[in-house]
Amino acid sequence: MGELITGLDDDDYFLPDGIRNLVSAYDKKYSFICSGYYWNYGKIKVRINNSKKIISLDEQLHLNLASNQVLIDRDRLIAIGGFDTEFNSCQDWELWTRIIAHYGSALRISELDYVVDVSHGNHRITDNSNRASGFRQFLLKFAEHMNPAHIKSLDFHICVAEGKKLTLSATLKLMTLPLWQRHFKYWLSCKFPQIAQWRLDRLK
Repeated sequence: MGELITGLDDDDYFLPDGIRNLVSAYDKKYSFICSGYYWNYGKIKVRINNSKKIISLDEQLHLNLASNQVLIDRDRLIAIGGFDTEFNSCQDWELWTRIIAHYGSALRISELDYVVDVSHGNHRITDNSNRASGFRQFLLKFAEHMNPAHIKSLDFHICVAEGKKLTLSATLKLMTLPLWQRHFKYWLSCKFPQIAQWRLDRLK
C-alpha cells in the first residue's frame, strides 16, 4: 500500500509529468502538495493558479486555492476522515480546508499538471443547483474560523452560484481583497451579458 495518495475526477486528466512533479516536491512539513491546472473549454485552455504559493487557512477560507486534487500522506487523509459526504458540492474545497486547519499550510507548486475538462459540455457538480447549497454548508462548517471578510467572500460565491445580477454598489459591498478581480469580472458580466457570452463562446 502506497504512502501517498491523490485523486482524479472522471472528467479530468493529469499531464504526463503531473504525478512526478508532485512527488518530487512533496514535503511533510506541508499538509499537502498541489499544482496549478488548466481549465479546458475546448478551443482554449485557461491557466489557473499557475504560481508557487504557500496556502494558509486564512486564504483558503476565501476560495479554493488548492485546485481539484492534491497529493497527501495516506495516513493523514484517513485520520482526517476523508470527504464529507453530507456536502452537496464544494467537497474538495471543504476537505482541503479541513486538512489545512488540522495540519497547517499547504504548498502549491508552479507547474500546471492537471486539466479540468469542460469541453464535452456535460454538467459537473459545480455547475448544478446544489452549488449554492454547498457554499452555505461550507460557511456553517468553518464559521468559527471566519472573520467578516471571509463571510463576505462566501456571500459572493453564493450570489454567483444563484446567478444573481449584482449592481456596482452591491459588488462593492461584497468585495474582498483576495477576490477583487472575480468581483469586477462578475459585475462586468452582469452589466454586459452579451459580451460575456461572446467571450465564453470564443473559448469553446
